[in-house]
Amino acid sequence: MNTTRQWSVVVIAIAFAAAAASAPADIINVPITTADGNGADAYVQFGNPTTNNGSSTTLLVKDSGAASTTRKIYTRFDLSSVNVSAILNAQLSLVVTSHDAGGSTLQTIPVELWGLIDSASGQNWVEGNGGTDNSPAGEITWNNAPANNTGGNGLTANAVQLASFNIGTGVAVGATVNVSSAALVNFLRADTDGLVTLILRRNAGNSANNLGFASKENTTFAAPTLTLTIPAPAALPAGLSLLTLLTTRRKRN
Repeated sequence: MNTTRQWSVVVIAIAFAAAAASAPADIINVPITTADGNGADAYVQFGNPTTNNGSSTTLLVKDSGAASTTRKIYTRFDLSSVNVSAILNAQLSLVVTSHDAGGSTLQTIPVELWGLIDSASGQNWVEGNGGTDNSPAGEITWNNAPANNTGGNGLTANAVQLASFNIGTGVAVGATVNVSSAALVNFLRADTDGLVTLILRRNAGNSANNLGFASKENTTFAAPTLTLTIPAPAALPAGLSLLTLLTTRRKRN
C-alpha cells in the first residue's frame, strides 16, 4: 500500500464584529463629465433664438438687462452607471474661461444653479454642432431649450433651484468654481432615468460683465464635472483577519 501526502491551503476568515461595526464606511469620489456617456453641454441666447451653440468651447451665461445678450447654460450628466440612491455628496466643478468687465466695471456676478425635474420633457435635448440649420434635428436653441422661459431670464416650473453662488472680481480665467448643496444631492438621488440636466443662469445681475466656463469641446480646460461621493464597493471589512492553516490529507492507493 502506497501512501502519499497532498497539501492544501485552507483560508479561514475570522471577522471581529465589534471592530467592524465601529469602523467608518469607505467612500470614493466618482467624477462624471459632460463628455461621458450621453452627457452634453451648450448655451442658448435670447438674441439668437434659433441658433445652436453646441460646438462652442465656452459656455456663456449673462443677464445684462438687454434681451439680445441674455444667455443660459445647459449641461447634462449621464448617471446610468451610478446607484443614485447611494449618493452621499455631490459637487459641480466649472472652469472659468471668460470673466471681464465687458466695457463696464468688473462686478461680483451672482449665478444660480437649477435642475430640470425628472418628469419634464426634454431630458434628451440635442447638443448640436452649431449654426441655424437644425442639423442634427432638434439641436438645442433658445426657443426649444427645456424649462426655458423664452421671454426672459427666468425658467419655467419644470426646473427647480439647487444652489446659488457668486463669481467675485478676483476670480481669474483658469480658476475652478465648485458648487455643492443638499438640494443638489437630493435632486440627484431622486433621478430615475440616468440623465440629469443642470442649468445655470445669472441672477438679475443686469451687468455687462462677461462670464463663461469651459465646455467639453475646450482643449485647454476641463469640461463641466459632477463629482459624486458614494460608498466604496464592498471590501474586506475592518477588523477581518486571515488565518492560513495547512492541512495534511492522506490518500491511499
